[in-house]
Amino acid sequence: MRERRARHRRRALAIRVAVALAGFASLGAGLALLILPGPGIPLVVVGLGLLALEFRLAAGGATLATALAAAAFALVYGLPWL
Repeated sequence: MRERRARHRRRALAIRVAVALAGFASLGAGLALLILPGPGIPLVVVGLGLLALEFRLAAGGATLATALAAAAFALVYGLPWL
């Protein structure tokens, strides 16, 4: 991940901004789709992955956010095996 982040930091500013905007858009859409019907959790993971290239906190928080998204999904839709 460090090597990928280092390569990303050498890219043009416009590309870095586009990646960050795509990350925030994916994250926002994923959070909305946790409530609405659709693939919310995969979009949250994709958004955090894109943001991890630009922001160091996103890399560490990706696991926590995914666990929280899975818990929110379980609370909203229930656990299928119970």
